[in-house]
Amino acid sequence: MAIPEALARLAALLDGQGARWYLFGAQAAIIHGASRLSADIDVTVEVPLEALDPFVAALASGGFPARVRDVAAFVRETRVIPLVDAASGVPVDVVLAGAGPEEPFLARAQRVSLGEATISAAIMVDAQELDQPVCSDPDDDKFIACGSLEVLSSW
Repeated sequence: MAIPEALARLAALLDGQGARWYLFGAQAAIIHGASRLSADIDVTVEVPLEALDPFVAALASGGFPARVRDVAAFVRETRVIPLVDAASGVPVDVVLAGAGPEEPFLARAQRVSLGEATISAAIMVDAQELDQPVCSDPDDDKFIACGSLEVLSSW
């Protein structure tokens, strides 16, 4: 499977940058026991905008080049850095954390083992604690409300 290996490489790079981050979306839902099909990796990362260029350069030199030509313009419009794992072709979307629902997830992100790698994953957060909807996908909201890390070893 390409996704666990790509995630392990990405985790090493993000940890090496000293960034607070967490895995979310379908891959996090899978870790928490949901049945989902997805061929990409979604992470949220806390990176100051003034550090964006060196952060993107470090990811590119570590094997995760951007999927768009003008990263800065794309980030200004979307707060997303679209990357690809050069080794596997797995798409990676890095969402820049901002004020709002990301903070509780960053604060509660749990380090979990995934094979030989350690990743930072969003954990259960009661949606009532947040002032706004968390996910656009109702299945992701279910994992946030009732997740479990018991399935990690089978992923």
